[in-house]
Amino acid sequence: MRLLFISFIGLLFFSCSGGRSDKAKIDINTVQMQDSVWICTSESAKRFHASDTCGGILSCGEEIKQFTREEAERNGRTYCHKCYKK
Repeated sequence: MRLLFISFIGLLFFSCSGGRSDKAKIDINTVQMQDSVWICTSESAKRFHASDTCGGILSCGEEIKQFTREEAERNGRTYCHKCYKK
């Protein structure tokens, strides 16, 4: 029972962290302007993401759409710190 509880806590932590460790983050300097990114179309959303399954985009109450990095930045979006590192 104790092992099950510890496994559950580990899984909960992993899912809340967006599933990416610091080593798995993408260097934002390697992302080209024509590369695809994901954004939440909500008025309050401010970031673009490496995937539509990022923990930072999962709470989106609107539609999640794919854009280019250039389009996202032109619309005032900055990179998600869960997906990317600098």
